[in-house]
Amino acid sequence: MAVGCVAGCPSRSFRSRSTFRPKTLSSVSRIAPRSQLQARPCKAQAHRARNCLERTCAVLNVDQSSFEAEVVKADKPVLLDFWAAWCGPCKLISPFMDKLEQEYGAALKVVKIEADGNPDLVEKYKVYGLPTVMLFRDGKKVDASHNEGAITLPKLKQYLEKHGIAAAAAAAS
Repeated sequence: MAVGCVAGCPSRSFRSRSTFRPKTLSSVSRIAPRSQLQARPCKAQAHRARNCLERTCAVLNVDQSSFEAEVVKADKPVLLDFWAAWCGPCKLISPFMDKLEQEYGAALKVVKIEADGNPDLVEKYKVYGLPTVMLFRDGKKVDASHNEGAITLPKLKQYLEKHGIAAAAAAAS
């Protein structure tokens, strides 16, 4: 039997000195049928799922096995973001990477690499601090494109312009 969550939290009344007695299952006025629970998901769950899908669908996560196919053999410049789940500044710039992927879509590919799961790539590209952003063009790392630490969205756009990458809207006009 499926039981829907009950709004509210058991608490003591400040006016009454009696102890709280939780309701037994038989005293609950309505139990939602399983079909109803599955048909109408909670609004908060739907909102979180939608935001999660919007957040993760734009930027590609790459590991050691897919690095060559997605970065080295890419037909356009690639912006790499080395990150870790425990890194606060990495979480701060993550939405910026999504925005860059949307804005520069035709001109730039944005890729994330989880540093803890890919120690060989971290060592090969000399990533000493997180987050680290670097640019690849024609299968090679662009000279002087290594940038460590949190960076704002306007600074990221300046960084891309400095390396000759224009937004897709600006490139089309």
